[in-house]
Amino acid sequence: MAPRSRASQSQPKASSSKKRPAVVEDDEEEQEEEEEQEEVGKGGKKVLSEEALLRIASDIVRLALFHEQKKTGLSRVDINKKVIQEKHKSSSRIFNDVFPIAQKILRKTFGMELFEMRKGGKAAEQDEVDTGPAKKKSKKKAAAADEEEEQEEEGDGKKKKANQTGNSGVYMLRSILPPDLIERALVVDEEVALKQGGNGSGAVVDFQIGDNAALMGVTWVILALILINGRVLDEHALRFHLNKLGISKTSILPSSSTGTHHTLETFLAWLNQHKYLEKVKKDRSGPSQPAANNDGEGDVATKWEWGPRAEAEIGELKLTEFIADLHLRGGDVPEEESRQERDKRLAKEKKDRDTLRRAVTLAASALGSGLRDR
Repeated sequence: MAPRSRASQSQPKASSSKKRPAVVEDDEEEQEEEEEQEEVGKGGKKVLSEEALLRIASDIVRLALFHEQKKTGLSRVDINKKVIQEKHKSSSRIFNDVFPIAQKILRKTFGMELFEMRKGGKAAEQDEVDTGPAKKKSKKKAAAADEEEEQEEEGDGKKKKANQTGNSGVYMLRSILPPDLIERALVVDEEVALKQGGNGSGAVVDFQIGDNAALMGVTWVILALILINGRVLDEHALRFHLNKLGISKTSILPSSSTGTHHTLETFLAWLNQHKYLEKVKKDRSGPSQPAANNDGEGDVATKWEWGPRAEAEIGELKLTEFIADLHLRGGDVPEEESRQERDKRLAKEKKDRDTLRRAVTLAASALGSGLRDR
């Protein structure tokens, strides 16, 4: 019986000896990776290699694309925490080193860039005037939120509040493709459309199969209504205008690629959540407020303004061109048109477009500034 017990005791030792090479190999790989990421700079200070910075920047690009797919902002805090600190075990102080590399990848590969949105809530300016208890309470909550967004200062390790610079610290992706390139991408190729067998228009950018094209059309209409009403529109006025266009409170809007069916209520909430719109409440007693209406909210009126994503992604100048395209659409262009007739038609279109742009600029300038580009 004794020999058997010795044999059984020797088996675990043999198996453990077989596992040792794998453990050693893993340790060597981790050590090589750490050595590859760190180089010795001036003064003996360890810095990341170019390869390591490129890997971190690539992960930032991947995270930015993921957030843009969901139309959610990407905060600097998330970049530092999820990519730099947790995944790559580095200090958040390298943000300024890797961010330009990520921007270069986005611009060269995707024709996009990370753009820092303004702080949400133009109503914050109104809060500086209002001194009621509710306003003071909301300002305390905002201050507490700012405390949570403290970040390390470059170099000295001190804490720095994101709001001290007046920036939001939240980024979104926006296109940097030239307008003429986008126009060429919208041109229909009849041969390609024929090969698609009715499943597309034949254009490089095909809105027939695009993501949420119909919903984005409704978004642009809402933004246009707000713009031509002085950049702010009362809740009841917005619903009145949309109802005239056949969009009522119970209307089911075109479904998105995700299969989500929106009513007007849920879609306005979605636009507010994703920063295309800002829903603000203002005191009707102010000099610029309209007379009280019956919305069940007493002396507080609900109004809609452009959100920071709409300003950065679309812009007022581009939206004005959209309004012009809707209102100045003429009849079909004659197949046979002399050069003189063509020049006359184009001159009239330009004159009408300039007239409409001036009218929109005048309407939007109620707050004291001209049209703003994105």
